[in-house]
Amino acid sequence: MSEIIPNGFDYGSLEAPKQVRMNEIASEIASERVTLMNSMLNTGRLLIEAHSILSESAPKTFRPWLEEMHDITPRTAYRYMAAFEAFGNCEYISNLSDGAMIELSSESVPQTVTNKAISIAKEGKFVTRKLATMMIRRAKPKEEEAPATIPITPATPMPWDEDVIDEDQGDGDVDDEIDEPMYDEELEGDYTSHQDATGTELPDFLVDIFDEAAELEQSRRDLKDLMDWVEHYSGRPAGRIMARESNQLLVDLRNVDRSLKFATPYAICPYCKANRGKTASCKACQGAGWVGKDVYDQAPK
Repeated sequence: MSEIIPNGFDYGSLEAPKQVRMNEIASEIASERVTLMNSMLNTGRLLIEAHSILSESAPKTFRPWLEEMHDITPRTAYRYMAAFEAFGNCEYISNLSDGAMIELSSESVPQTVTNKAISIAKEGKFVTRKLATMMIRRAKPKEEEAPATIPITPATPMPWDEDVIDEDQGDGDVDDEIDEPMYDEELEGDYTSHQDATGTELPDFLVDIFDEAAELEQSRRDLKDLMDWVEHYSGRPAGRIMARESNQLLVDLRNVDRSLKFATPYAICPYCKANRGKTASCKACQGAGWVGKDVYDQAPK
């Protein structure tokens, strides 16, 4: 009988000694990965402490300190800090990939999704970045179309963003700006099976395609970060020149986001149902077996 390591890989085709060695290698890698994740979380804890000290004694020096002393970008630092806030006290990080923790600790992710991921990890199942991305996608509310012109409003302070926090508003304590994780909510749905965004089970030939869709989803989140930064930077004195073109720039970025959204696998084709006998002649999915959200929403229910 072949041995199967926790991630489900079957070593049955290997000779017995090689099966044993592959399991040893997998265990060593898993141990190293946990060490790296603990290091990332500890770095986040230390960055929070450093931010608190600098905010109190030397305001607006956190970002220069990061870049000059440690060559860490603010974005990376904030992600580590958010990851510690979300998972610093989690007992099951060995079942969470570092990518999953980064995705799930984003302030735009509903707490119920993070709770569900922790619940899955608690059950002994491994939460990958792709799985986390799928959970986030399925939990998203229906997106509204963006207006043709996007007005520029005063920038909203981001967590730990000293450059836009008024010193009179407090010492910028991280604990006051980020909610503590709550673990008493659940999100419906079996996220360990292969399903599309509507919860429909995927046929085998679509599983890898929908897994790869995680990359497009990540690109859209990166694009959203860029749009937030443009709006934020345009409201600052140094962004005065950018502000002149920011409306058009944001419209262009919104158009890119719509294109990515249209290209992202969302659901099994509601017309051919990904039936191999009908997919080839299906005009809706053009033989792919899947459609994007726009096409799915327009299909008769």
